[in-house]
Amino acid sequence: MKQESETSGVEIRDLSASDEYNACALLQEATWGANFPEFATTGILKITQKIGGIVAGAFDESGDLLGFVFGISGVRNGSQGHWSHMLAVVPERRDTGLGRALKKYQRKRLLELGIPMMYWTFDPLVARNAHFNINNLGVSIDQYVKSMYGDGYRGKLDSGIGTDRFIARWDLENARSQARLKINGDVKTVNSTFAEGIPLPGDIENSAEGDVIIEIPEDILIVKHQSAMRAKEWRVNTREAFEIYLGRGYDVVEFGRDAGSGRCFYRLELGSDS
Repeated sequence: MKQESETSGVEIRDLSASDEYNACALLQEATWGANFPEFATTGILKITQKIGGIVAGAFDESGDLLGFVFGISGVRNGSQGHWSHMLAVVPERRDTGLGRALKKYQRKRLLELGIPMMYWTFDPLVARNAHFNINNLGVSIDQYVKSMYGDGYRGKLDSGIGTDRFIARWDLENARSQARLKINGDVKTVNSTFAEGIPLPGDIENSAEGDVIIEIPEDILIVKHQSAMRAKEWRVNTREAFEIYLGRGYDVVEFGRDAGSGRCFYRLELGSDS
């Protein structure tokens, strides 16, 4: 099964040859480090491919692996689903649309297999991932999970602030389109305060009515580099805010970045069943 990528000169297809699986293993190591605990061996990749999972790569004209996506199919909440566990692109080809093309290929293959729903996790504090998942792909947020992968070291961000994650849910047959959110008087920011114009985690208003905004830093890695304590404050603050409003029946519906100030935020609205 092959599909030409929207990225010029790139072919996206299922992995098949042993050297392709080996290249996938090497790209994992280059992306997350040799001690990454979620490392998927070539054996696991091959087995997954044989039971309805997806292991696909993006290849240049010379056959070199530029990126891959890997996921496992199974049952969630009584229905067939697919857990997309890894996606990585070589550094020089990031921000070129290759990640989006890999997800589109993954979606196409799953629909061919009769699997209508895809899940994966991402860190709520990473703005670029929130933008990609919510605005570009149109995912819904299925759940906020505290310490999803435990407290051990997984990467330069998780160290010291934990592995809280959103579980993203992507309805492959009915993906939502998203409008760019702007800060205005119709929504209320419930978790941030300001010091000389810089957003800081503040006291959470837990009884706001109507649509609400939960703010995150523009770049949590920069925050952590400047102050590990401040990054931890953002984790604790946003965890509480999401748990309060998701627990009240709110849904995450948009992610936005204000072009003028650089402020980044999720908009939540009360679900129709609440």
